[in-house]
Amino acid sequence: MKDLLPDLCDLYPEQLQIADAIFTSYGKRCHFYGQVVTVSCFEDNSRIRETRQ
Repeated sequence: MKDLLPDLCDLYPEQLQIADAIFTSYGKRCHFYGQVVTVSCFEDNSRIRETRQ
């Protein structure tokens, strides 16, 4: 599969933000994409389940 990230960064430099690669496994997928959302859930992860619905 072609790596589209350099092309996207060239075409849309003001609209893209690149997240730091802090994870090592993505469910055996080489690439993934989507909106990133930060959820604050101190000692209660039920907020995470709410975002997936």
